[in-house]
Amino acid sequence: MPAKLADETYGVEEAKIAQIGEGDDAKTYASLAAAIAAVTGTEQTTIKMIAADSYTGTNPITVPAGKDVVLDLNGMTLSYVAENKNAQGKVQSDAFITVKGKLTVTDTSTDKNGTITAQQFTDWNSGSYTINVYSGEFILTEGTIENTSAAGLAWPVNVGVYGSTAKATFNG
Repeated sequence: MPAKLADETYGVEEAKIAQIGEGDDAKTYASLAAAIAAVTGTEQTTIKMIAADSYTGTNPITVPAGKDVVLDLNGMTLSYVAENKNAQGKVQSDAFITVKGKLTVTDTSTDKNGTITAQQFTDWNSGSYTINVYSGEFILTEGTIENTSAAGLAWPVNVGVYGSTAKATFNG
């Protein structure tokens, strides 16, 4: 049943899965991609997962150059199933999260069981990445990054392309 929304219209409110800020200043978002898009400037911004989230499609999340995002998994799971096909109908290289700026992944939950997982059905000559550090910096302090692809070349984290200055640090 439609409800009165904050903008005084009626409709069905989307579930919120990510939050920036705490307490009265907190803003919530229906997707991690929307929360990252809301980050302005170069100041470090923490995005806390408040519910599990799943994606399908093609390269759904990018941390753009100039953004510094701390992703607190908060015990939640982010999952992705790729659907990226070339003109011949073959699944090709794909990444769940592409990092061109800076992304730090942590997990402040008690159990520290937050996970980012991707399942990509790639052909034998294509690569799939859960996180592709294209030209930025990636830091993992806590949490799990996995790629559960059954075939092809699959990496939880890929760092750099020819001539890039990509960097990854694993502390957890």
